[in-house]
Amino acid sequence: MNFFISKLKKLSRSEDGAITPFILVLFLIMVVGGGMAVDFMRQETMRADLQDALDRGVLSAASFKQGADPAVVVADYMTTRAFSEYTVNLNVQSQLSINSRVVTADATVEVGTFFLKLLGINSLTAAAHGVAEEAVTNVEISLVLDISGSMGWNGKLDKLKVAAREFVDTILTPNTRAKTTLSIIPYSAQVNPGRALGTKYNLNIWQNYDYCFVMNPSDYTRTGISPTTQYEQVQHWRWRSGYYWCPTGGGKILTMSNNNNTLKNMIGNLRPEGNTSSYLGMKWGVALLDPGTQPVITGLVNDGLVDPSFTNRPAAYDDPETLKVVVLMTDGVNTYDKRVKDWYYNRRSADYWDRNSISYGSSYLETVVGPTTGDRYLDQICAAAKNAGIVVYTIGFEVAGTSAETKMRNCATSPSNFFLVEGVEISDAFRIIANDIDQLKLIE
Repeated sequence: MNFFISKLKKLSRSEDGAITPFILVLFLIMVVGGGMAVDFMRQETMRADLQDALDRGVLSAASFKQGADPAVVVADYMTTRAFSEYTVNLNVQSQLSINSRVVTADATVEVGTFFLKLLGINSLTAAAHGVAEEAVTNVEISLVLDISGSMGWNGKLDKLKVAAREFVDTILTPNTRAKTTLSIIPYSAQVNPGRALGTKYNLNIWQNYDYCFVMNPSDYTRTGISPTTQYEQVQHWRWRSGYYWCPTGGGKILTMSNNNNTLKNMIGNLRPEGNTSSYLGMKWGVALLDPGTQPVITGLVNDGLVDPSFTNRPAAYDDPETLKVVVLMTDGVNTYDKRVKDWYYNRRSADYWDRNSISYGSSYLETVVGPTTGDRYLDQICAAAKNAGIVVYTIGFEVAGTSAETKMRNCATSPSNFFLVEGVEISDAFRIIANDIDQLKLIE
């Protein structure tokens, strides 16, 4: 017994193996520390993936070619495989105007831990922040206005004139005038570019009363009007109602002006005449924004009809500093484009048809484009414009419940760019569009 007691006393006094608890503690610290590094690496990997997706999302949402809600666009980028097992907390804010889009987004993801749980930390937050802005300094606008005969009913044209003149003064201010051009394209059954503009194209001119073009069906599938392709001239004739089929007088295109008085005077001279061909008005409105029209504008500059500072317009579609806008307004559906049968027309000269009229229901008239074909042309030119990056606003003036409402809604860049209005509400529609420009601080 004494032997064992002496051994225990000796063991109790021995210092051999005292370092073992320290090694165990150090080992545990190393394991937890290494595990923490793994957890932090997983957090950083998730943060990098989140930042990459957010950056791409806000860049897409800020693009002028993107008509969807920015929050929806950014959220789509958060549904990739990398985040399939996580809940992404997303906050998107946007400031959108007619020539500026700023999208700001913040996103967080909770990444579960493996080793930090030992310290009571069950998750780490991966966070990302992104801001994208697309802004332009130059604006090119085509204002496409319905002057068909029905616009003369119930004072509709008078209401349009008030709204359009307010639009001019809102967008052409001392701060915006030098960077903004406005073309006005009145249309009825036809669009009359006038002699100055019409003769800049390869138009086969055989009468000098008006200068409406016979468009080719393929013209509605593309944005431009070729300055070199030869076009035939529309017949000069009028109905017994007194309307000329190719609108005359105040119904000619005014090209790329930034002069308030010139534009407002032109609007004041508009008068109602003829049928409705929204597709043809839209075609000319889009063509005057197409960069292929530059030689035409240069010719008008040389003639002293366009300010020399706009020589290089229309700008290229991919010019990051230029926004192109069409505002298309109508008060009705596409109707009929007609002409006098050639054999009957050619029995007399254009001078005869300027002095004499023909009944709209005459058997000597034939349809060139009917409503169904006109609707198809409108769909095509609207699609071509939007595909090119042109921002399209449409206004349906007292067309509720008609096919014109549907066509105008579908033509607009987005549902929020379509306005269905009655009476004096037309001024509200133009004011909303114009205020987007007026309230913008242009980026130099």
